[in-house]
Amino acid sequence: MKDVLDTFIKNLIPGKPLVLFLDYDGTLDDFAPTPDDILPNPEVIKIMERLVSDSKIHPILLSGRKLEHLRALLPVDKLCLAGTYGLEIQPVDGTLLMQEAYDTIRPTINRIKPVWQELIQEDAAFFLEDKGWSLAIHGKFVNPETSQRVLQEALHAATPLIDRDLFQIIIDEKFLEAAPILANKGNAVLFLVKKFGYENMNYLYIGDDEKDELGMQAVQCLGGSAIKVADTQVKTTADWYLENPQAVRVFLNSLPGKI
Repeated sequence: MKDVLDTFIKNLIPGKPLVLFLDYDGTLDDFAPTPDDILPNPEVIKIMERLVSDSKIHPILLSGRKLEHLRALLPVDKLCLAGTYGLEIQPVDGTLLMQEAYDTIRPTINRIKPVWQELIQEDAAFFLEDKGWSLAIHGKFVNPETSQRVLQEALHAATPLIDRDLFQIIIDEKFLEAAPILANKGNAVLFLVKKFGYENMNYLYIGDDEKDELGMQAVQCLGGSAIKVADTQVKTTADWYLENPQAVRVFLNSLPGKI
């Protein structure tokens, strides 16, 4: 961890603040049993409070979780929270900002939800997550063969129900999600930088899964760096690795006063 921290600090543009994009699950803390479990980590909250108190660091939580969950997990004043991949945002002043009108999104979710509910009934280990803005099937604890078959069926069932100009289907290992096209961490990074006047600063993105890769690429296009949270070498655009959320917390706790 110290080698990553030292190299990162050495590569910073002197005198420029740091815009720090952070995923939550699998990055700041271990995964909860289900996406609907809200288990605040006091250590993470304390670290966020330290980061927010440093005027040279602008932390932004950018997560696939809905904003309501992020608020419960991180009750920290002046912390920017971006939920559902940046569709719903709580800036540092505590107001609400949305990239898309909810009323244009929800009817599609309502069409897909009963279809997916019926498909996953055969195995109680499936979890259907309704984020309001998107709908996701989690098959993490399902037999791989069953998970692959049911997710393919869900994909085929949802395809004719969505407007391709507005919606996308996100596919990952044992995971399927119907979400607006704007629900994209790369898009969110660029939107947030422009919206909050964070141009020409230092940038860092820390994340652990495939959906973070687009955020990492966006940060790198801005001249910043990225850290992948993984305990083995994987295909990634990131510049460095940290092996687990504990290592991330140690890294972040070391940043205040060094920018």
